[in-house]
Amino acid sequence: MLKTVRLNLLPGVATECIAWSADGCLSILAYTEVIVLVPTFHKPNSYVTEGKRKQQFHHTKASVRSLNEEVKAPKPAHMSIYSIGEELGPGYARKVAWSPLGTSRFRKCMMAVLTTALMVIIFEPVGRPGLDWSMKYDLTHILRAQDGDKISKRLRSRARSIAWSSACGQGWGESLLAVANDYMEINLFRINFERLELVTTCKPFNEEDIKKRVGMKKTFLEYLAWSPWVQVDDTTYQALISFSCDGKVMVQQVNINVADENPTVQVKDGMTEVGRAPSAISPIYGTTWAPEVRTPRSIDIAILQFKEFQGKRLLAYTVQRRVTVVEFDPHGNISSSHDYPNDFLESTSGLCFTPSSISGAITLQHATCVGHTQSITYPPLNTNVSVDDNTHWAMQIRELEGDFMADHDIPTGRTRLFGMTASPLGNFIATVLSFHPDDQIEYITAALEKVSIVFGTHEASPISWDRTAMVPHKPLPTPYDLSTEALLIEMTGLGPKVMEKMQTDLKTNYNSPDLSTPININPTAVSRSLADAILHDSSLNSRRYALALNLLNTPLLPPRDHPDTIISAAYAVLCAPRTPDPQSKRLLYSLACVAVFSFGARYPQVLHAARDAFHWLDENTPETTRFDMELDLVARQLKETPEDNETVGDGRGFVSSMERCVLCGEGVVWRDVRIVECTQGHRFTRCAMTFLPVVSASGVAECGVCARAMLVLGDEGLAGEVKKAWDVCLQCGGRYWRQDDVLEKAQRGKEVQEDEEEDSEDAMDDD
Repeated sequence: MLKTVRLNLLPGVATECIAWSADGCLSILAYTEVIVLVPTFHKPNSYVTEGKRKQQFHHTKASVRSLNEEVKAPKPAHMSIYSIGEELGPGYARKVAWSPLGTSRFRKCMMAVLTTALMVIIFEPVGRPGLDWSMKYDLTHILRAQDGDKISKRLRSRARSIAWSSACGQGWGESLLAVANDYMEINLFRINFERLELVTTCKPFNEEDIKKRVGMKKTFLEYLAWSPWVQVDDTTYQALISFSCDGKVMVQQVNINVADENPTVQVKDGMTEVGRAPSAISPIYGTTWAPEVRTPRSIDIAILQFKEFQGKRLLAYTVQRRVTVVEFDPHGNISSSHDYPNDFLESTSGLCFTPSSISGAITLQHATCVGHTQSITYPPLNTNVSVDDNTHWAMQIRELEGDFMADHDIPTGRTRLFGMTASPLGNFIATVLSFHPDDQIEYITAALEKVSIVFGTHEASPISWDRTAMVPHKPLPTPYDLSTEALLIEMTGLGPKVMEKMQTDLKTNYNSPDLSTPININPTAVSRSLADAILHDSSLNSRRYALALNLLNTPLLPPRDHPDTIISAAYAVLCAPRTPDPQSKRLLYSLACVAVFSFGARYPQVLHAARDAFHWLDENTPETTRFDMELDLVARQLKETPEDNETVGDGRGFVSSMERCVLCGEGVVWRDVRIVECTQGHRFTRCAMTFLPVVSASGVAECGVCARAMLVLGDEGLAGEVKKAWDVCLQCGGRYWRQDDVLEKAQRGKEVQEDEEEDSEDAMDDD
């Protein structure tokens, strides 16, 4: 079980202060900062050893304070649209929306933060997992640059709600960030580590009606939320975006076509009313959609892997004394709606779907700001509504409240629940709690502010392999769909029995790679073909996840490589179109040597491909660089020459004339795929992906899970295609990080500081 995390703070918002990313990071809103807990990995149930508590998470932060100081405050607005938060507010973090996997560099998640100053900031991880997050984009300038008259332009510049969609399409896919402004519009952004683009604006309401509301009623939409994408045809996907306004919940359909590099987004005219509160002035307390599980090679999206929900989407929303679950068919039409009554008058702090232990059902977890809980099974199992408040995580809250009253010897107490969220695989519920006396006034200083992040399970938590599709003889999720980091943090909490069961199931998917025929590499889409061959292979993925789970049982880093992964990756590159740039030739040579020297005659087709590569290199390199030894070794492996042929050396390797030591210029002895050693004894490590020598700490990335080192390739030729295709660890599926990022960030900060000092000196000279 994951241990409770205690922080010396109180969240800056009363509800929805916590969110869990797809790669296992937890964010907690804390006024001008967002605390981000990045998971570490240890053996299950080993957090307390010999009286010392091991750290479950790296405690990092993303600060919005500097942005509040840097962004120029807008001019005072007209009295009818005046906003204290925009002009005089402290700019606290108010809402977090996590991106899907793959948007940040090295394919991690980005984090969008909405502040009380009505601005949106995008943060990304920089450097090793324990470092603070860095601001990547500020959407304020884009929002302020929109067209309109003086009133409408000001209202359009204010951000009121945010939501990030899941990914659709092949590879890392396409996702959209929705930002609702103060003019009852929704701006849709495409954001990743290379691009920031305002794609289109969704306008569900007539502008004349909006102008009549200005200064009289709310002119913004609340509780934005995205449904999963449903594939319409080969290149078109459809999603629903939900929002609330005037006590109503409505949805709008969004289509995206991913046929081109620049996908087109189309918002369908007209919106659909899903439900409403008891009156127009009664609030909607929260909305959420059932999460998506992207199955490999599947046309239809399966919600939580249940056939009963194939292609369907579930939306839940809460009002006073009621929770409603609405089911949509694949075309976006409402097919059914079920109400679940309760006695809760207070606002909702958390609402999320989790797997159910009942076949063909799903569970909705609901918590309010005063600690009331509700667990709902959908669809209802009988005519009576199926509601339960005795799940493990709910009982845990009541037990902690009882412990608080006993410790302080008070008759009654109350719970403040600031937020609730489900883990990426749905096995854990994380709640942010604080406890207080209920029969007296409590005076507290900032130094005594404390909050607890409590992790609880539910009745379906032990069946994690069903949730992740890790069942015997079935296609496994890929690194595009399932983060190794998220898998490890959940297996760490579920314990050794569940992990052993998953490892047993993974072994049933082990198959030797079929390398009897050339791997088909599309010359017009080399990187995608390389990714399909290695990262989409179910057998290789089973080895990746099994190797990652073994890390919880062994302290050795990095662990032993799996040979099937190495030979498959090498063969894929040998089958790819070749380019004459220097780094691509070095890459081709390195992987050809790995294929020949490490695996011998096990794969004759690979040996033939390596020989073709050596012949190509012989034709495209100077005559002083010869490949006689490499070709002779291939001939020996194919038994085309006598076994006693001595041209390849003494049997302990051969001296390469193409790969040379950077220190002395002598040839490198090929005898080990992990260590580079020249004839003079100079030794270097090899890249875990390309097996090229790593001669400097600059330009090297490290896997955050297994600590393997990867040489960051250039963008030219075949090397650039390999860089784009294999941007996660081939052995364990973990995400990389670079120390260079930290140095670049420090350099940028230094340059900004120098510019500010120069501006200050110029201003003093002017005075």
